[in-house]
Amino acid sequence: MKFLNENEIGAVKLQEEPIEDEGNFYVNLGVVIFCTCFAGLMSGLTIGLASIDRLTLEVDSMGNAAKQKLTKRIFPVID
Repeated sequence: MKFLNENEIGAVKLQEEPIEDEGNFYVNLGVVIFCTCFAGLMSGLTIGLASIDRLTLEVDSMGNAAKQKLTKRIFPVID
């Protein structure tokens, strides 16, 4: 094992490597923001869909033909 004396210590310099991936940082930041927003959106939609009550939908769709069409599409999802 070789030890450095005082003269050799001054000769050893730390070299800083230039940052070459600055563009990569912004791409990663954009991907992180997109994934976070998409996860929040999907979580909100899941909670919204889980809070739909079948009985309330049946009652709401009794008089309105447009709502009947929409509830027929939602019933297979919530069942």
